[in-house]
Amino acid sequence: MELPVYSYWSTPASKIPRQTEGQFRIREVRLTRGYYNMSGLLDAALYKVSKSIPITELQEHRGRRWITWMVDDPPQWEAMKFYASQARGRVLCGGLGLTLVQNALASNPNVTSVTTVEQSSNVIKLSSGNIPEGQHIIHGDLYRLVDGDYGYNWDTIIADIWTTSLGPKMAFYYEVARFAANVKTLAPQTRFYAHGFTTVCDTVWPISKSTRQSLQLLAETNTDYSPQPR
Repeated sequence: MELPVYSYWSTPASKIPRQTEGQFRIREVRLTRGYYNMSGLLDAALYKVSKSIPITELQEHRGRRWITWMVDDPPQWEAMKFYASQARGRVLCGGLGLTLVQNALASNPNVTSVTTVEQSSNVIKLSSGNIPEGQHIIHGDLYRLVDGDYGYNWDTIIADIWTTSLGPKMAFYYEVARFAANVKTLAPQTRFYAHGFTTVCDTVWPISKSTRQSLQLLAETNTDYSPQPR
């Protein structure tokens, strides 16, 4: 199929005010014209930006630098829409972020309730005004909640609480795998999704053979098509 092409961009996160709370901030950056990694979403290895587009970014200041927790670029938004489409019943979201999955879940008639657990009070101050009406936020730790401190009563869990800005992806893999195994031990029928770690997700977005081959070729040639916002 043809590459997705973007000359205009807007998501639910576009409405969040650009401001700072404590060590966290919401800001707008721009993707310049070029090609970027689509990670197989929409059955595409790459997407094209034909005209500079605005991207919303959630960052945390640590030490002397800002690290990025979430952006609302095309693959991130499409991934959240996919997880939301697979959800059912009582949904627990790990991480409030830019409220992407929370807004996507509002369109799923199979979802009966949405609760988000967020560890940072500053992120709650920044983003909570952008969640759909009727959803709930718990200020707390996702791991403790799933272990039972708040009870366990979820049909779907969508976790997005890791960032490669803190280190290589493999540094988080065993943490993610242990968390997924814990969920399945407590509630084997719960649907589980961990953004960025497809091997522990119950389902993965469909990808054709040709797209898989393209992604593999990109990986083997070490071609960097990661977003470089400016």
